[in-house]
Amino acid sequence: MVSCIVVASGKGGVGKSTIAASIAYYIAMKGLRTGLIDLDVDSPSVPTITGTKSSDIGISGSLLEPAVSKYGLKVFSVGHLLPSDDTPILWEGERKERFLMDVFKSCNFSDVECLVIDLPPGTGDELYGVSSTFQSAAAVVVTLPQQLSLISVKKAIRALKRYNIRILGIIENMSGLQCPKCGTLMYPFEHGAGKMVAEANGVEFLGEVPIMPDVCREADRGSVETIVNSDVFKSIGDRIIEKIGLLPQPEPAQPITTTQPISLSEEIVEDTAQTSERDRAPRPEVKEEGTGVEEKSESKKVKEKKDTGIRITATIKQEGKKKRGRGRKKRESDQVKEEKTKEATESKEEKGKEGDVNEKK
Repeated sequence: MVSCIVVASGKGGVGKSTIAASIAYYIAMKGLRTGLIDLDVDSPSVPTITGTKSSDIGISGSLLEPAVSKYGLKVFSVGHLLPSDDTPILWEGERKERFLMDVFKSCNFSDVECLVIDLPPGTGDELYGVSSTFQSAAAVVVTLPQQLSLISVKKAIRALKRYNIRILGIIENMSGLQCPKCGTLMYPFEHGAGKMVAEANGVEFLGEVPIMPDVCREADRGSVETIVNSDVFKSIGDRIIEKIGLLPQPEPAQPITTTQPISLSEEIVEDTAQTSERDRAPRPEVKEEGTGVEEKSESKKVKEKKDTGIRITATIKQEGKKKRGRGRKKRESDQVKEEKTKEATESKEEKGKEGDVNEKK
C-alpha cells in the first residue's frame, strides 16, 4: 500500500524541488518508509539536493534499485542515469511519456509507504502520467509570495482538480527573509499571495517558508537539514502527515515494479544523440472525451498541410497571372489613349497652322 504525494508549482524557480525533498525527508524522519522520485527530465536537481549520485543506483534482477539517502529515503532521478551533469535530454512529448511509465514500472519502490513525486513546472505529461498510474494521489502546491505567481498557481490547481488529484494545501516558499543572527523575519518583498489563492480556491494554506541563508549552501552540499528541522516546516510537515492518514490507501493502478527487464540508461544515452525512430512514426488517432472530435494523425496533418500549401501556391500563382493580365491590359489601354491624345494634338496643331496661313493671305 502506498500514498502518493505530488509536489507541483505550475511555474519554475519557486523552490519546488527543495520543498519536495524536505517533505520526503520529514516523512522519513517520522519512521515511514519513504521514496522520492524526480520527474523533471529537462533539469533534474534532486540528485544534488539529496547528495545522491549515479553510483548509488543499483540493479536487482530486472529492476533498478533507487539510491538510499539519509533516514533511509529512497531516491530516483533521471539525473542518476546521465553520463554527465551537462548532458541534455532531447525528447518529444510521446517519448517522455513512455519514460515516465518506465520509471514507475522499472524502479523498485515496492516497499515504500509514502512516495513523494517532484513534478516539473507546468501541467503536462508528467501530471497525466501520475494520475493514470495511481488511483489516488494528493498534491502540495508551492508558490512564491508575489502576485506574479498567482496565475501559474491557479492553472496548476485547476489541472490537479481536472485529474481528480486531491490538493493537501499550498505552501508559500521564500516568504520573507530570516535573519541568520537573531532569526527575525523581514519582508523585503510582497507576501501573502499563497494564503490569498488558497482561500480563493477553497484549499488549505499549509504555511510560509522563509528564505534561509543556510539553505542554498546546504542544498549544494546535498542537505536540507535547515528547512526540515525549522519550527516553521515542522508544523507544515506534521499537517501533511496528518492529512496522509486521511487519504485512501489503494494499490497503484499499475504496479511500480515489473519482471520485464529494461535499460533506461542505455535508452537515454541513445536518445540524447539521436531522436528515436519511434517518435518520428505517425501517431495513432486519439478521440477526445466528451467532444466527439478525432485528432488527425501526423501523416494526415502533414498531407493536409502539403495539400494546403499546394492550393495556396496555386492560388497565389493564379492571382499573379490575373494581376499581370490586368496590368498588361491597363498598359495597352494607356498606350492607346496616349496615341489618340497625340494624334488629336497633332491634328489641332496642323489646323492651327492652316488657319495662320489663311489669315496671312
